[in-house]
Amino acid sequence: MFTGYAYVFKYEYEWDIPTKDIVVLIKGVNQSINVGIDIVRPPQENISEECRYLDNAIYSEYLPTGRGEIRIFFTGLKESESLLEKLKYTLISNFDKTISLDKITTSTANPIVILFSKAGPGMSMGKTEPLKGEYTFVIKIEGEFKEQPQTQLVIVGSCYGWLGTDKYGRDIFVGILWGSHIALVMGVTYAFAVTFIGLLYGSISGYFGGKVDYIMQRIVEIMYSIPAFAFVILLVYTFKTMYGGISIWVIIGVYIIFGWPYMSMVIRSMAMQIKAQPYIEAAKALGASTARILFRHVMPQMIPYSFAMMVLTIPNAIMIEAALNVLGLGNPWIPSWGRILASAIDEGTLTAWWWYVPPGLMIALTGITFIFIGNALETILNPKLKRL
Repeated sequence: MFTGYAYVFKYEYEWDIPTKDIVVLIKGVNQSINVGIDIVRPPQENISEECRYLDNAIYSEYLPTGRGEIRIFFTGLKESESLLEKLKYTLISNFDKTISLDKITTSTANPIVILFSKAGPGMSMGKTEPLKGEYTFVIKIEGEFKEQPQTQLVIVGSCYGWLGTDKYGRDIFVGILWGSHIALVMGVTYAFAVTFIGLLYGSISGYFGGKVDYIMQRIVEIMYSIPAFAFVILLVYTFKTMYGGISIWVIIGVYIIFGWPYMSMVIRSMAMQIKAQPYIEAAKALGASTARILFRHVMPQMIPYSFAMMVLTIPNAIMIEAALNVLGLGNPWIPSWGRILASAIDEGTLTAWWWYVPPGLMIALTGITFIFIGNALETILNPKLKRL
């Protein structure tokens, strides 16, 4: 059945620079429809009310894409010509006598700039002040619909941040800043948890020795032999299929479970050396309990080395999150560096270098920074590593 719908959108324009483009997005369309767009400009002093109304500033028949969508760009060829013609005979012919109407074309004038400019001499070239206030867009669609289509009005800005924007107009620099916070929180949390568990487990295993050490080391070997990344991919895919997604903290938690064995093996070897020291034997002779010896004499000796190893572990979590996002298994609602990289890859924007180079550089630089810090701490804490 032939039906008509009208949608009203209001836009408060308060900028000194006009918008770059205006896009009308219509979803849920299966065949060609007629679309008409009326525009009402804000009131202006000494300008009659009739000149505010641009009826059918754009009117044409449109065919939907394969996804049942219609996108109308005001800067499109026929849309731009239609809007400019309406502006010429409604505003320019009455208020701008500096140029003849036949010389005003889409190659010499920008209809969007004229739309957001005050009526007066020079408006055809965008030389008048911007007309600030409330603009009303009335989108009228006519055709045969199975259900009411969804319609959106998108105002494309003209300003962008230091690192540009993605295809949705989002500032990439802001995403990089948010991503740094997320990367550091995840990295430090993962590294601290892995270091703490490895320090405690390795100290107990190395200090007690014997059967306790044997059993604990077999557990470490089993955990160490499991391919953690493959397990996490399977887990994330399962949760994404069944529940629609999984929290990044659950992923980090799973990686913590598989990440501490290496740390515990290093700590164990150090604990076995420390327990043979004379001051440990003296503490035993004085009747110190096992817990006191562990927490007062053994573990404090290994904390500086553990801290150096913790710093070296921080980049692991950042790389895990980035890798999962690139594989399409990350959380799309977390603005992380990996998410920015993944969105750039999904859109195939190989020419938009500002979209994928900054997050890639930040991941690399952050990892290199912590590696340098960790190596420096190792050199300071272990004099044998110092070079002449």
